Amino acid sequence: MNRCPRCGTISEDNSRFCSECGYDLNTEEETKVYSKDEFPEPVQPEPEYPAQSYQAPDTVYDEPEKPPAKKGNGKVILITVAVILLLALTAGGAFFFGRKSNEPETTTTVTETETQTTTETTTESTTRALVPSEISDKTKASNVGIKVESEEYDIVGEGSGFIWKEIGEETYIVTCAHVIDYYGFDITVQTEDGSEYDAEVVGYDVKSDIGLIKIRETGLQLVEIGDSSELKVGDPVYAVGNPDGAKFFGTFTSGHVTAMNRSLTSGSGYDMKCIQHDATINPGNSGGMLVNQYGEVVGVNSSKWVKVGFEGMDFAVPINDALELLDQLLDYGYIPGRPKLGLRYITLNDTYYYDYLAYQNDWPVGSMIIVGVDSDAQLDGSFNYFDVVTTVNGQELDDVYSIIKILNQSHIGDTLNLTVLRIFSEEHIERFNVQVTLVQDRGGTRVYDLPETVPDPTTTEPESTRRGLFNFFDF
Repeated sequence: MNRCPRCGTISEDNSRFCSECGYDLNTEEETKVYSKDEFPEPVQPEPEYPAQSYQAPDTVYDEPEKPPAKKGNGKVILITVAVILLLALTAGGAFFFGRKSNEPETTTTVTETETQTTTETTTESTTRALVPSEISDKTKASNVGIKVESEEYDIVGEGSGFIWKEIGEETYIVTCAHVIDYYGFDITVQTEDGSEYDAEVVGYDVKSDIGLIKIRETGLQLVEIGDSSELKVGDPVYAVGNPDGAKFFGTFTSGHVTAMNRSLTSGSGYDMKCIQHDATINPGNSGGMLVNQYGEVVGVNSSKWVKVGFEGMDFAVPINDALELLDQLLDYGYIPGRPKLGLRYITLNDTYYYDYLAYQNDWPVGSMIIVGVDSDAQLDGSFNYFDVVTTVNGQELDDVYSIIKILNQSHIGDTLNLTVLRIFSEEHIERFNVQVTLVQDRGGTRVYDLPETVPDPTTTEPESTRRGLFNFFDF
């Protein structure tokens, strides 16, 4: 056991160096081995610096009080907070002002709990609303003009359409059925740059007034399809089309949605739920696009309310409804499951003379004047031009939509018994029956010319019975 002569630390073993001060205990001059009871007083080394003592004060001082806030600091804080919020909205809050025009932006939200971590991915659409000039620029190249021509009559009809999709080497164009419902006639499509292409009818549905044609060309500008179910009354909408044909090609008008799901009976008598709007359309706009504030197609302009004293009553088939029909037209060329009589007809008030006869003889106001028979019609009997159908299965045609209601309750293959009047003169009218078996409505069917009834020699048939055929229906 050693004791360090420098610091007095007792070492339990025979270590050479002091465990406290590191002094070499083997130095001969100062090292001495003592017994346990003979340790001399340790020699205290002189400190290099005088020792100083410190006693903690008994007094505990309180934290000094904060000086009062200077006048105006509250405004500075509010302004700072407002600036921070504004920067946050500017950086990440574009969603509140519109939707991004490119791909949807995907945001990943991670929620952590004590037991698990859940990752939830949401897609937020951030396309901003466009100004009208941007919408016009975006859609004008997708607008087309449609001309229907024949060698005998030249141009028999003009309308509008828009470029929907491209498949292989062909481009498909949406329009209205009443624009292309001419069997055997030539159809030409004109694009914005003035180019013209021969078109082929893919199919059309007279009841909904939706038609589809195609051209053998690619690389044209396709429209962007929107969601018509998102429209609300008051939303801005824009019509793009060709009123009066090529003369006013690419006319762009603006308006607002004035009603949604408006029940409207088309020229064929089919009840549709339409978008009502006041973006001006005129003859020639039929089949053109109705677009929203993002330049997306939300409807197919179909008709307008024409009546003295009325303005801004325009109607479009919602694009969501049209797409369901277009997909079927693309696959089949027609709408499967729709029955038809195979008869073309006009209404009584389409000719002055027959309207007068109906009044004189108390015929039902929904009676049909036959002007043609489809080549695929299945008849047990025959018709002459201007024969009048007054009842179906014993049920009087009380209004112009009665035949629609009957067909909607019937199926392909059903047989209907028609009561027919053949008018030789005002005094000579014959009554007979014709049975018709309903067939699949495939559209685009050739219409047979019918023989005319030879007038009774005792009277002269007015010339007006052969005029006024401004519209006819195909069932």
